[in-house]
Amino acid sequence: MNTPKTLTDKEIAALKKRTIDFSDIPELTDSQAKELYPKNMKPRKE
Repeated sequence: MNTPKTLTDKEIAALKKRTIDFSDIPELTDSQAKELYPKNMKPRKE
């Protein structure tokens, strides 16, 4: 059985400083975004 690794404060600080690279993820199109909402749910009024 594998036990989870306990991170040190130094390792946690290093992870928090790292940035996430989103450049290889394509943006959602309008049709894809519409599929995310349930059909019977109305969008919120702003």
